[in-house]
Amino acid sequence: LLISNLLLFLQTLEAILNFKYSGGPGHIEGYYRNLSLGLHVEVEPSVFFTRVSTLPATSTRQCHLLLDVFNSTEHELTISARNNEDLILHAGECQRMAIQVDKFNFESFPEPPADGTQYANAKQLEEERQQAKGLEINSKLDICWKIISFHKYLL
Repeated sequence: LLISNLLLFLQTLEAILNFKYSGGPGHIEGYYRNLSLGLHVEVEPSVFFTRVSTLPATSTRQCHLLLDVFNSTEHELTISARNNEDLILHAGECQRMAIQVDKFNFESFPEPPADGTQYANAKQLEEERQQAKGLEINSKLDICWKIISFHKYLL
């Protein structure tokens, strides 16, 4: 299941880089060379949330959000959320992360139309709803991660 989900999020970027260069006597004469370089890059997510569940907290206004986090990279990374300690994930490892948050609901988000005749529009509306939910969750959790080995080289 995880492999099939990965294929859904795999993104391919392609570009052609064109270089024009000259030098020495050729430059003086106005000659130059063209170089075209094809570039193909596959971009895939480094972190997956494979399961999400909740538990009640001691306060009725809060709950514990439980996230199963999978590191799909070949590197160790740290993941953190607002007011939480960093969680270290080794390459290919999955761990559960618990985050205490204020309760919120998505009742205010528009529902997609029940009419199936506008499938493309309904699909687009559902994608927009999902994106809005994701932005709302992200604003409350402030989840971020960094690959530790890359960070060492940047310092």
